[in-house]
Amino acid sequence: MQIEEDLSFRVWKDPKNIPFIQNDMHKFLVKICEEAGPREPGGFGERKATKILKDELQIHCDKVSIEKFPVAPLAFLSFTVISPVLILLGLLFYWSYPIISVFAILIASMVFILMFIRYTAIFDVFFPRRSSHNVIGEINPKKEWKQTVMFSGHLDSAYQFNLNRFMPKTFGLYLIGYPAIVIVFFIVSLSHLIIGYNGIFGQVVPLVGFKITGIIFAVLIVPMSFVLLFFKTLYPVMGAMDNLSGIAIVQGIAKSIGTDKELTLNHTKLLVIGFGSEEAGLRGSKAWVKRNFEKYSEKPFYFINFDTVAKSDSFNVFSRELTMGVKYDPKTVDKVISASEKLGLKIKKGILPFGATDGAALVQGGLKNGTTIEALNMDNPITLKIYHTVDDTADEVEPKALEMGRDIGLEFLKIIDKS
Repeated sequence: MQIEEDLSFRVWKDPKNIPFIQNDMHKFLVKICEEAGPREPGGFGERKATKILKDELQIHCDKVSIEKFPVAPLAFLSFTVISPVLILLGLLFYWSYPIISVFAILIASMVFILMFIRYTAIFDVFFPRRSSHNVIGEINPKKEWKQTVMFSGHLDSAYQFNLNRFMPKTFGLYLIGYPAIVIVFFIVSLSHLIIGYNGIFGQVVPLVGFKITGIIFAVLIVPMSFVLLFFKTLYPVMGAMDNLSGIAIVQGIAKSIGTDKELTLNHTKLLVIGFGSEEAGLRGSKAWVKRNFEKYSEKPFYFINFDTVAKSDSFNVFSRELTMGVKYDPKTVDKVISASEKLGLKIKKGILPFGATDGAALVQGGLKNGTTIEALNMDNPITLKIYHTVDDTADEVEPKALEMGRDIGLEFLKIIDKS
């Protein structure tokens, strides 16, 4: 695994064979890769990236500030260990004490739901804590401030997902298959408990049918659970796509507004934000919206969050994020599509089926008029082999995709400012 960890520091897969001509945004992305490297939530690399973005935004913005917040980087994905261990415990006692199986599965499910489905921080107190930071740049309107537009991305990078790296074609199996097996296992364990407790059918069903069923579950659950125990590493990857691409677009928008006199904002305050610790459970965006909701909810507030904008032929604007049950404002989504059409760019309305972005945290925090843009084909196993792995390097991010993201953001800003 040491070799894998060394690979996480690569900026390019082959620096002698860069497949495109870089633009300024891509060069900024590479600057962060070279100077900050992999960026664990709350770690040294993330702090270095925070400073790099802050220094850059100070050139273009009227004001730049840093917000500090606590994070427990190992807490969020700990459900990939805690839940399988509890499931294995339930399996161990299935034959003799099914009541333990039932409660073990219930607790495992609760951990999964609270940590992953709801992205709560209630278990963070059991893990080591650090400080993470958000970088906020502000550009004031030339006239009266009537509304706000925010563009954001996240600064940190993910721990490697070993399942993606070594078994990308099985990702969908685990995503759907493992929870389905656990649900059936719970139903069978509960039935075993009830039938055994009431002595129904004597001992024939408990001793024969349930024993055989338990063996079948053992064959399925044991190997799948052990794979999940090693779902991720303890080291972060470079994360050029996810999500220095978003940070590069945020930088490009700030630079465009700060240097182009034709891009004057009359009544719109512009916020450009690099959130910290997104990969630790959206902690930066959750902290920001909690602190700033009252300030920015008094006037119309719109946002576009950029996350993994890497491929120019795969642009999506999300209408929903299923994991957290977030529905984005349809009018804002349509404005993004209108902005794209004005530029002659193709963008599809899509749904994020798995995981979550900072945009979801903003909506849940009360800022409803926004969406997230992604540009990556996540249905492709080849893409999954790159996503959250050591192969997420700078050559995976197309400069054209960054330009498209920036231009869509600027056109969206013009539409809002004129409204």
